[in-house]
Amino acid sequence: MVQMPVLAPNYPLPVSMKSTYDHLVGRAPHEAGDPAALVDVLEEIPNDLRDVSEDVDEVEGGEGISVGTYNLLHPIYAENYSEVEGVVQDSGCSNWLQRAPAIATLLRDGNLDVYFLQEVGLKEIVDLRRLLGGQSPPKKTEGTVVGYVFDMGFYDCVHFTHPSRAANDGVAVLVHRGRLKLLNQQAVPFLGKGVGDALSGEPYMCAALALAEDAWGQRVVFVSTHFYEQKGGETPGCLAHAPRTFASRS
Repeated sequence: MVQMPVLAPNYPLPVSMKSTYDHLVGRAPHEAGDPAALVDVLEEIPNDLRDVSEDVDEVEGGEGISVGTYNLLHPIYAENYSEVEGVVQDSGCSNWLQRAPAIATLLRDGNLDVYFLQEVGLKEIVDLRRLLGGQSPPKKTEGTVVGYVFDMGFYDCVHFTHPSRAANDGVAVLVHRGRLKLLNQQAVPFLGKGVGDALSGEPYMCAALALAEDAWGQRVVFVSTHFYEQKGGETPGCLAHAPRTFASRS
């Protein structure tokens, strides 16, 4: 498992990232609002980065699957808790606009088979989609939890928004399209404990499940989750059997 760092605004950018960073810093972030409504802006965003569709390569058999996990530090939490990695030092405002291009470059250059993302809202996914060269329109998933499948350049991305977290953040699974075929996806809700915005017995957070198949027909269920013991219910228990059940029904 690879844990990737959250980039601070003064993080030294590699030369290979500099032109992309300079090109993108200064663009206005997406307006906040209903996560589902943000999908409407996707077709208005120009795909002005390079087309990566022809650069997808395939991994040879026997090398296993490379997986990385990345907590993106949602802008609302960065500001509310004054997290130094996620705010501009002078103003205390979110520095997501500066971090997004660097994160996108790390994801692309890391070239892993699968990424798990946490604390990522739909509007952050929209930003990363543009930066990674996604072109196809998103597809809404089935079920009660708001979810979409995105084209993100090299990757297919499954994203689910936590049912009732105040920040409207969520979790995502990115699957390298040249090495794994995304077959299905599902959200597993976690019930709240009756603390703050986590109403007792009501869906509060969720895990994202993605079923994928490799070139040799082997199927794997990938799970991206974010445990929050203070407000979330029996999250490990919820996931004890969910992947196997999900795989058998897909």
